[in-house]
Amino acid sequence: MRQAHDALVEIIDAAQTILPKLTGDPPNEEQQGWNLFDFDNSGMLHIEKDDAAPIFQSDADAVAHVRLLAENGDQKARHAIELHDLNQPKIDQLRAARQRAVADIA
Repeated sequence: MRQAHDALVEIIDAAQTILPKLTGDPPNEEQQGWNLFDFDNSGMLHIEKDDAAPIFQSDADAVAHVRLLAENGDQKARHAIELHDLNQPKIDQLRAARQRAVADIA
């Protein structure tokens, strides 16, 4: 019985490795040059360009790309845009407050 279980686990592991290659799954967010990032460990996620994959010149370019994906029916992109649009105004306020604080110190 244990041998059958081990053989089944081995088959499942192999399938998980091989199937994405066979089905041509779309690239993940990192491979597309963007991702959702947690702003200063605040729990507020927003879209930024992925510096490890230099596809976009700016975060704004990455957001525009994800917005286009969402408009064309990409569900992951739609969810990412919803989170981004919810959190970005708060993030902008925090950044502005920081800049004012730094200016006051200087």
